[in-house]
Amino acid sequence: MSDAIGRAYADPLIEGLPAVASMAARLAEAQEPEPLERVLARVRTDVTALIGDAPHEFGASEDELVLLQRIPGARLRRLGGVGHFVHEEAPQAVVAEVLAAKARRAVAAR
Repeated sequence: MSDAIGRAYADPLIEGLPAVASMAARLAEAQEPEPLERVLARVRTDVTALIGDAPHEFGASEDELVLLQRIPGARLRRLGGVGHFVHEEAPQAVVAEVLAAKARRAVAAR
């Protein structure tokens, strides 16, 4: 790879680092405006949570998952070998869940 090509890839990333660092600092200090339990109590639709079971630093806590499962019709599916970014690591599982939800809605509409 030539220096020009390398810089064409790297320069935009390097230029964005201050903004990324600033965002990370804000996220580290952010507080949720209201408790998750109150937010989830307002959910009035089926929910399927796809949770990567591979060890990873971030993600829903067990307490949050318990709250999620209190939603009527909620489904929790743990995916082995998948980390935090389920949509990137197992896109086929995401598509399968979307299609399954669509099929459930079609049956319920009859």
